[in-house]
Amino acid sequence: MQNTYQHDVIRYIASRYGGEAERPWVRAPAYTVFRHKDNNRIYGILTSVPLSKLGGRGDTSIDIITLKAGDALLRDMLIAQDGVYPGLGFGQRSWITVLLDGTVPFDDIKFFIDRSFSITATAKTRKAISGGVQHE
Repeated sequence: MQNTYQHDVIRYIASRYGGEAERPWVRAPAYTVFRHKDNNRIYGILTSVPLSKLGGRGDTSIDIITLKAGDALLRDMLIAQDGVYPGLGFGQRSWITVLLDGTVPFDDIKFFIDRSFSITATAKTRKAISGGVQHE
């Protein structure tokens, strides 16, 4: 059985941001979406994909989360790390896809979630959470 942070991610988002997981796409029920309540912007998409979609071999499924990373330069630096890939399914160069199999430490995943949440938030939301999100 695959070790995964999928449930930890859901719990973290729920406790940190009050975010409720949505499954908005009828044609893609395996996709769990996290979005801001006030501006409806997506800051995270959780799903499983075949390893081959990330350049690996075989069709073994792996849990991932796709998050907003910010500018293209930062994204390029992040994807140099093991377990971090260009954002799947996004044309923009500012998204990353992160493995949830233990390759990336959970503290790093939380940092990426916090960053994605902040980048996609309204100024009012960013002000409300400033001081609450720790980036150590």
